[in-house]
Amino acid sequence: MKRLTVLFAAVVLAAAGCNESKLSGDSAGGPNDPKEAKIMANLDQLSSEDRALAEQQRFCVEASESRLGSMGVPIKLTVRGEPVFICCKGCKEGVEQDEDKALARVKELRAKYGKKQ
Repeated sequence: MKRLTVLFAAVVLAAAGCNESKLSGDSAGGPNDPKEAKIMANLDQLSSEDRALAEQQRFCVEASESRLGSMGVPIKLTVRGEPVFICCKGCKEGVEQDEDKALARVKELRAKYGKKQ
């Protein structure tokens, strides 16, 4: 029971951290959209290799409605040798608790967004 309470608290904290600046769905505005400009500015701070990977992933693996870059520079984790990007520090624990889920989500996101649109 205590473990369940701790897990619940972790999920609530992660969700609270990720909700402050969501940009959901595929409905990103054009280059003049301030939200999209913020995302691009944050992605610009990544290396060219990491930026390409983050753009292929597009969304956080833990907070699935949070665009990478919408909450600051995306955070790169390495899960079983694979690069995984999250939107904020609050999502790190969730990825660490279920690496299989995170890796499956990265694969799904890259399949959907990996091709240039």
